[in-house]
Amino acid sequence: MEKKAQLQERAVQDFEASTTQLESIGAFVHGFFGQSGCCESSLLFSLELIASELATNIIRHAYSGQKHGVMRIELGIFPDRLEMCFEDFGKSFDPALVPEPDFENPQDGGRGLFIVHQLTSRLEYESREGRNSLLAVVPRKGDS
Repeated sequence: MEKKAQLQERAVQDFEASTTQLESIGAFVHGFFGQSGCCESSLLFSLELIASELATNIIRHAYSGQKHGVMRIELGIFPDRLEMCFEDFGKSFDPALVPEPDFENPQDGGRGLFIVHQLTSRLEYESREGRNSLLAVVPRKGDS
């Protein structure tokens, strides 16, 4: 998580890297940001969509072919933005290397990250010593 502005609220939870956990991940994001009162329902929906897409990418790419894996999700509320940081110990997967989808010749894959890029103001990836970290930053209403 970025530390420049004052963190107002924070929550961290570990999840098994499995598609069976996607509903629980959505509930974690919805519960934290929804109960804080920091955002309207449309922004809350966007946050859940971002979380679902990023968690799915970790499951499919970082832990591809592995039976067990863990991802940590850290959520943060700042005066000017909302942050979601996803960490895993699987294969590195830099979303910046995924090309934008070709809408003239649609292919499988890549559209989820395109949507995430449209909904975030910043998406930062880092892989260091076997730990992958992806930070998604969404401006709070009125802060674009």
